[in-house]
Amino acid sequence: MKLSIIQRYYLPLIGYAQLWAFHRVVKPGGVLRVAMPDLAASLRHYADNTWAEQSWLEKYGYSWIKTQCEYLNIVFREWEHKWLYDHEELQRRLQEAGFSSVENVSWRSSKFQDLRDRESRMESVLICEAS
Repeated sequence: MKLSIIQRYYLPLIGYAQLWAFHRVVKPGGVLRVAMPDLAASLRHYADNTWAEQSWLEKYGYSWIKTQCEYLNIVFREWEHKWLYDHEELQRRLQEAGFSSVENVSWRSSKFQDLRDRESRMESVLICEAS
């Protein structure tokens, strides 16, 4: 593997346009690893009324949230997110940026030794590697 870019939590803040720049600097044989919260998981927690069970609420000082609606607004707006992703959207945007191979991977797992054990936030459940 010639170049690895490990991207965590930055992409939702800047939007998907940055993926073009990532693709430009990843050499053939290189890999971009992206890890972030999954929009679909957040919506499931909202719909299933399990939002209050999320460990990140207390970990990052959000235990003051009182309702499902407030939870969802925090997920969308609190960190100045420009764009939130689920697997389908992230794969589409990576392919549009020029990545031909996009693979969903598990937390702290990779077929590439250098990309294993990189996640430090349990809420990083949307993880993929693109080349």
